[in-house]
Amino acid sequence: MKKIQGFTITGELYRSQRTIVFRAVNDDDNTQVILKTLLNKHPSPVEIAGLQHEYLLTKQVKGAGIVQTYGLQKYGNSRVMVLEDIGGKSLKILQHKPSTSSLVPPTLSPISLNIFFDLALGLAKSVGEIHRHHVIHKDICPPNIVWNRHTGQIRIIDFGISTKLSHEQQDLKSTAMLEGSFPYMSPEQTGRMNREVDYRTDFYSLGITFYELLTGSLPFQAEDIMGWVHCHIAKKPADPCFMNPDIPKPLVQILERLMAKNAEDRYQSSKGLGRDLEEVQSLWQKKKAMDKFIPGRFDISEKFQISQKLYGRENEVASLMEVFEDSASGNTRFVLVAGYSGVGKTSLVNEVHKSIVEKKGYFIKGKFD
Repeated sequence: MKKIQGFTITGELYRSQRTIVFRAVNDDDNTQVILKTLLNKHPSPVEIAGLQHEYLLTKQVKGAGIVQTYGLQKYGNSRVMVLEDIGGKSLKILQHKPSTSSLVPPTLSPISLNIFFDLALGLAKSVGEIHRHHVIHKDICPPNIVWNRHTGQIRIIDFGISTKLSHEQQDLKSTAMLEGSFPYMSPEQTGRMNREVDYRTDFYSLGITFYELLTGSLPFQAEDIMGWVHCHIAKKPADPCFMNPDIPKPLVQILERLMAKNAEDRYQSSKGLGRDLEEVQSLWQKKKAMDKFIPGRFDISEKFQISQKLYGRENEVASLMEVFEDSASGNTRFVLVAGYSGVGKTSLVNEVHKSIVEKKGYFIKGKFD
């Protein structure tokens, strides 16, 4: 067990390849805190800068349901971040159903609708607070949500890969360099959609989190990273009612809107999501008819968003896909895309990437000036 001056460590909560998290008591005022530090005893400047980045973003984002930080202290050759402790556990841990046999892995238990609505409404507000501070979390998932079932308190944690940029161009890169939790990653975050990453990536991840809470399983299953990428881009989620028939149809509609492949088709605001959740909760509690529910009626974007859809190139995209289909059948095809600088050659080529990934094809691009 590590020793950190000024704190008495009472237990280890979590460790990743990069960091380790402890529960501790502050020796000065006897309050419970969470300590997060780097696993490497001699971290690189890049690792230290990463923890400092997380601290600064966590410090800036203040609001209901967001973990608060008390400081970043020097700790040997490293740093340690001091965070509030609400006495809770991550939703991933709380959902685990113990196995009855050592040969059977633990499964996840779906939570009751009563608890779900309370959690979902709290999370919608918390994500809204993050976006209000112009931050994109980029890693919303059950392991990064802490809940105290006795007090009802909830906190979103881990701003390690979060950004203050209004949008990011997610370039095609090695899967080993992708940031985030693969089962919860939005299609555009994979870098294979020819779309920028903005705040709406968090709604997709939140949708998968809601799906898992309601059903006890993920909407997709994959064996490797490229499998996850393919699922997020090309596959439709399994109907959650198959796994939990108690889920109301309007709630399924909310999940579908959250998990839309294109960001333009998702919720555009946390307020719109919150209003829909409140309406469905009220209808469900009062046992009223739900067939007239329309998702997104109050969903108005608080930000001006220019569509990222490629217009006026339908014929060219169709021609490229025709060539791909022909080559996939075993024929050899060669295409040159030419044009003046800035005319949109790169955008055109990138546009077919999603369709190629959907069909499990390989996409390699280069450029010659």
